[in-house]
Amino acid sequence: MGHKLIVSFSGGETSAYMTDWLINRGGAEQLHCSDVCVVFANTGQESEATLEFVRRCDTDLGFRTVWLEADINPVLNGRSSFTVVDYKSADRDGVVFEAMVRKLGLPNRQFKHCSRILKAVSIEVYARHGLGWSGHYTAIGIRVDETDRISLAARKRRLLYPLINIHPKTKAQISSWWRDQSFRLELEQWAGNCKWCCKKSYRKLVAVYRKDPSAFDFPKMLERKYARVGPEFDPTRRRDGSAPPIGYYRTMFARSKPASYIEELSKELGDSFVLPTDEMQVFDDEIDAAGGCGDSCEVYSDDDI
Repeated sequence: MGHKLIVSFSGGETSAYMTDWLINRGGAEQLHCSDVCVVFANTGQESEATLEFVRRCDTDLGFRTVWLEADINPVLNGRSSFTVVDYKSADRDGVVFEAMVRKLGLPNRQFKHCSRILKAVSIEVYARHGLGWSGHYTAIGIRVDETDRISLAARKRRLLYPLINIHPKTKAQISSWWRDQSFRLELEQWAGNCKWCCKKSYRKLVAVYRKDPSAFDFPKMLERKYARVGPEFDPTRRRDGSAPPIGYYRTMFARSKPASYIEELSKELGDSFVLPTDEMQVFDDEIDAAGGCGDSCEVYSDDDI
């Protein structure tokens, strides 16, 4: 009897290549997996191009993806669940994302609950209660040229990295494969699946802003409404029972900057701004340092621990 395998499909090209190899080109058999389920966890802040790409992978490549969204339990210690949606009904307005923020506060590089709650928890609960699986493995779409993204808890979490260990592929090789297909993910390489991921470098965030300033309307709204939500604002949850410092509030971007800073930085950089590319030789410590966001947001990174 073979293993049970969850294929975590992030909506990126690397993840889609891995999924196609697993279900259409014998990869699952090489991993001795007899039961395979492809899942995509929607955060409500994925780009429309990402959702369209997942849909095309289903219709053109036969992924039969299960589209999931977190069903956030508003009770502080209550367990969240999942909802099965589809391309048409998938949240595009951030309802799911805001429910998470309302409960746990704004995510940022210190409070790293975004992909953990909206992706990993939904997928795990679906595997246990939707499929009735236990002891399953999870395939993650990380390439051989990005091994630094492997989870330190991979063995404990039963995570598999086929594009590193079994069928090693680089970004260039995967891009070459996609050039021969009838469709691709219609996103610039700097955009990523999430519209405004707070782990992106400021160069990437400015690039997103210059293409679509409205992409930051949502994080601005979240900061207005939930800047003082989280355990540090609850004296009953602080070890010394004290209140947080006067004037302290959470923000989502690096160096404690609010979403409005992206617009300010764009204006400051002016015509000197250079779009991020894989071949770019310029590196600026202030705007190019990133917090771990890859081309797509994979579940079970060490940010989720």
